[in-house]
Parts: sequence; C-alpha cells; structure tokens
Amino acid sequence: MTPAIGGLVDAASGENLGTVFAVAGRLALTAFHCVGERRTGEVRSPRVICEWAGHISPACVEEGDPSHDVVLLHLDKQLPPDLEPVLLTRQVSEHAQFTAQGRPTEVPDVSLFTVSGEILSLNGVRQGVRVMQLACRESAAQLSLRGMSGAPVLVGRIPRAVGVVTWNPPRRDQPELGAGGAVFATPSSAVLDRWPQLEPAYAAADADLRRLLLQLSKRREDRDAALIRFDVWHLLLAGDLGLNDHDLGADLDLLAQGHCRIVIRRGRTVIEISKDLRAEGAVRGAERRLDGCLAAYATETGMRHLGILTDGAEWHLYHRAGDTLTRVRPAYIVDASNPDAESFLAWLETVLATRQQITPTPEEVQRRLGADSIEYKVDSADLMALYAKYRDDPTVQVKRAMWAKLLTTASGVNFADDDQLFVDHTLLVAMAEVVGHVLLGVRLDDPEVSAERVMSGWHFAENAQIRGVIESDFFDWVVHVPGGEPFIKELARRVTRFAWADVEHDVMKVLYQSIIREETRKQLGEYYTPDWLAEKMITDCVDNPLEQRVLDASWRLSRVPWNFGGGPGDHQATF
Repeated sequence: MTPAIGGLVDAASGENLGTVFAVAGRLALTAFHCVGERRTGEVRSPRVICEWAGHISPACVEEGDPSHDVVLLHLDKQLPPDLEPVLLTRQVSEHAQFTAQGRPTEVPDVSLFTVSGEILSLNGVRQGVRVMQLACRESAAQLSLRGMSGAPVLVGRIPRAVGVVTWNPPRRDQPELGAGGAVFATPSSAVLDRWPQLEPAYAAADADLRRLLLQLSKRREDRDAALIRFDVWHLLLAGDLGLNDHDLGADLDLLAQGHCRIVIRRGRTVIEISKDLRAEGAVRGAERRLDGCLAAYATETGMRHLGILTDGAEWHLYHRAGDTLTRVRPAYIVDASNPDAESFLAWLETVLATRQQITPTPEEVQRRLGADSIEYKVDSADLMALYAKYRDDPTVQVKRAMWAKLLTTASGVNFADDDQLFVDHTLLVAMAEVVGHVLLGVRLDDPEVSAERVMSGWHFAENAQIRGVIESDFFDWVVHVPGGEPFIKELARRVTRFAWADVEHDVMKVLYQSIIREETRKQLGEYYTPDWLAEKMITDCVDNPLEQRVLDASWRLSRVPWNFGGGPGDHQATF
C-alpha cells in the first residue's frame, strides 16, 4: 500500500511548492509557507496540484494556520484506491527515531526521497508557538532540504505522522544548506487541536471506509500480510469502534514467516492475518497459531480472548470452548464487488465490544445479545463447556436438581431436563443480574466487585438494603466452579456497554423470547406477562415496595429482576 505523500505544485504556474500528504480521503496537509505568506496570512496559491505516485489530485486551500505554519487542503475528488492516507498521532517521545518522505529539489529523479534522524526536543518555541526540533542526518551531511517543507514526520513500526516539517534553518555562508542538520516541525498535536476532525479516533467518512474495505477484499498478488495489517489497523481506528493507537499492538516478528497479528487489548481480541486463506494449509496453520495465542493470553490475563482469522476478504471468528478452539459460524465474507462498510463494522464491533453507552433499544439488544448474536453463540458455548466440565461437582448437581424439580413440579411431563435449557436459563439470569447492578450504580469493572457477590445480590442486600430482588439461586453455580469468575466478568464487560439507565422498554423480555425457543416456552407453559398487566398488578397490589415482600404465585424460575423497563421501581419478576 502506497502512502499518499507527494509533491505540491501551483495549479496556475506549475511552480514546485514543497511536499504534501493526505490525512483522509479528501483532506491533505502541507506547510502554510508553501502556499502563502505567514506574516500576513495571505494565500498566494489557492489552487494546487498534489502529485502522488502515479496519480494527481487537484485541490484548494481549505483553511490555514499561519502561526503554526500548516494549512489544510481539500481535494477535488477522493484519493485513488491504491493510495493510503497518513494518520496523525499525538503520541511521541523525545529521542525517538523518525523518517520523513518528500520532494527535495536536489533529488529530482526520485519520486519520494526519505530523510531520517532523531527527535531531539518536543518543547522548542519558534515565533511564539511550540515546535519539534529534529536532528536530520541528510541535512547534517549537507544535502539541501528545499522542497521537504510540508512532509510528514513519521515514527513507529506502523508509521504515524507526529509532525509536519516546516523549517530547516539555513547556514549564513551557504543559505541553500541547513545549519548543522537542525530541522523544525509543527507537532501533530497542534494540528489536531486546530482541526479535531483529523483525530484518528474520529469516524472516517463512509466513502473512506468503503474504499478501505474494498482494498482489503481484493486478493492481489503484490500484497503481503504487512500491507493487510496496515489496512486493518487503519480500519480499526477509523471505523468508530471506540479504539485508539494505545488499544492496539502489532506482532511484527512474525512477518518473516508470512503472517502477523494485531492484538486489541481493550477488546480482548487477537486478529491473525495471512496473505491468502485460500492457499493450501493456510487455514490449518493459522488456526494452530491462533489457538496457541489465545491460550497464552487467557493464561496471562485470566480472561477469555476471541480470535479473528483474516486475509482481508474472509473474516473467521474463533474462541476456546474449554480447551478446544471453536469456530463461530457463519464467517463474514466481504463482497468485493460492493463492500458494505456499515454491515462489516457492525459485525466487528459485536466481536470487540468496545463501543460504550449504546442505546438499549429492543432491536440493538436483540442484535448484540440475542440468540443470533455472536455474544450469545460464544457465551452459550463457553458456559456449556464450563457446565460439562463441572457437572459432577456436588454444588452444581444440587443446583441443577433443584431447578429440574421445580420445573417438573410446575410443568409435569412436559418438562424435559435438558442441559441447553439449564445453561440458557443460567445465562439469562446472569445477564439480568448484571443489568440490575448497573442500575444500582455498582461498577462491575472494579476488581473489588466479585462475580460471587453479583450473583448472590450482596450489593443489593448489604449496600442498598434491598432484599428479595437478587439472591442466591439455582443459577449461581457458575461462580462456584473454576472459570466462573472470569466468565461473569467478561459477560459484565459486554452487557454494561449499554446505557441501561436510559432504557424505555422491557429488554429482558426481548432476550428471553429470543434465546428460549417458542416451542420450549409452549412446552413448559411459560408466557411472558405483558408489560401493561405487570404494571397494573404492581400498582394495584404493592403500595409500599421498599417495605413489602410479595409472593408471585406464577413465578417459574427464581426471584430475579427480569423486567427492567417501564420506569423507576418497575424491576419485578414477570414470569
């Protein structure tokens, strides 16, 4: 993938002005003095031509910042699909090594010339504004850097622009040469403060995302795992997934073996990248690597990690159910003829679970947590594996037997003592109890908040003095077996992404009716009480809810807070 860095030319005269680089599909940066007069703020070249590798992009001056010597350009058309915008970052440290690519006039036969060196200081001041001071090896070797103004200062294994080259102070005796190799640049932080829409964490335009996904979906012979990784990294930052550079890590040591990976720490996900999954043995080999990686992260962190195997076109999701790598079907296949960025990013976000404050509409809750969701498929399989491993544990046996006895008493011969039903009921109750704690204001990501206290209702009884809402029941078996604590904690991380305080519907009804199949509900005689009827019963029968204990003669499972919609105090069981 070619970075969108090139020469800048005046559209009217054809004069070479300096260097330019694109930062989005239709936005680019250069130094202000390349197109105007800093002292007066006058723009001399309002129309310019950006000369990329193999392409040109006419552009106009969008907005200038003379004091910081930078200018934002607006391209007439989207970047060509084989060019990649250069992302800006605020993250930089003194003594970091840098490179800068541009069009020095002394090297006319090279489309992009690279200079390099060290960032000496982040706290320099020039003409009243903060600048970065660089030590450039090529300038110190007496190469003129005329034409490099506007070039991006790049750092990192996956290059990001930390500044824009603006000044190479001249020698008094030979003004065409730099004084001692010193170069100054405007920090990217100043650029982002002026134009926050360029912040990498901000969502990219739909056209940019579609172009990026189209690029990923095409299996070209000239691309390798490193190029795919670069595009995936960009997509993760630009796709409004709530991620920034700090959340991502790349294992570049694997590149020599033809593959690499990205670790999304906050999303507890590993993306294993291969050049082409259609190649013989590619999937088997990648699965072995992914299995070992997920096992290592689970051991290191004590938490479940998901894995994605991709070549840019195919996206396969995996998790370790017990000790076995398991594929979650179906895979996401990008339509190379018409990529749907919105659909793909929705799929990817349900894997990562990194967005926050999601409005808990019935549609969003069912899509992210319902029976067809990735969340349910993974959690159900993990919980079933946990139950299968510890089903002979005495505590688990007692809980399961009590549950079966209750439903047998209620449903008679219609009840089938089924493992999957027991696991589904456990999962639903755990979700409901997590939501209840969120509404109570309990921070479930607090290390001091244990899964056992969540499932037993300790915070309700001891801190809020609310009893009879969440208590120990059939379904807290999960916190009494090894692996149960991290399971509930990961479930809580995903469920608490919703803004539950803003809920306006009975979302637990939505989940119950999605996860428990209709034929099972009919077989057991289980029907969800309509919201209006539950509200009327509470209004007519419970006039002092904080003091009264109420027996619901129709309850089936347990005293759990199933109904979390409808307004304050409407947290009653409605089975």
